[in-house]
Amino acid sequence: MPRVTTGAATGRPFFVLAPVLQRLASPLRAVLAFALAALAVAAGSFLGGHTVALAIALLLFVAAVAAAAPAVVETINAGAAHARGAAVALYGCSMFIGASLGPQLTGALTGLGFAGILRVVAATLALGVLLALPALRNRHTG
Repeated sequence: MPRVTTGAATGRPFFVLAPVLQRLASPLRAVLAFALAALAVAAGSFLGGHTVALAIALLLFVAAVAAAAPAVVETINAGAAHARGAAVALYGCSMFIGASLGPQLTGALTGLGFAGILRVVAATLALGVLLALPALRNRHTG
C-alpha cells in the first residue's frame, strides 16, 4: 500500500480548487479569502480545547491566506498599471511591517488569552475585507 505523507494529503485540495479560484476576478478572490480567514480564526477562538476542530479551522485559515496573497498581488498589479513596481514594493513593505508587528501585538495582548488574541486577529481580518471591498468596483482587474 502506498504511503501518503501528511503534506501531500493536505495539499491535494488546493490543487483541485486552484482552477476554480482562478476563474474568479482577483478582487473577489481577495475579499472571499479574507472573509474565510476571518471566519476561520473567529471560529477557532470559540473552540477551546477541541484540538481536531481547531486544526480544521487552522487549515481553513492557511488555505484562505494562500488564496488571498496572490489575489492581492494580482489586484495591485491590475490597479496600478502605470506604477506596478512601486505598488508591489509598497505591498511587500506592508507585509514585512505586518510580520514584524504581529509578534509584538501578540505579546501585548497575552492578557486576553488565546481566544482573545484570535478574536483580535479575526477583527483585523474583517477590516481587511472592508478595505478590499472597493476593489470589487474596479472592473478591469481579474
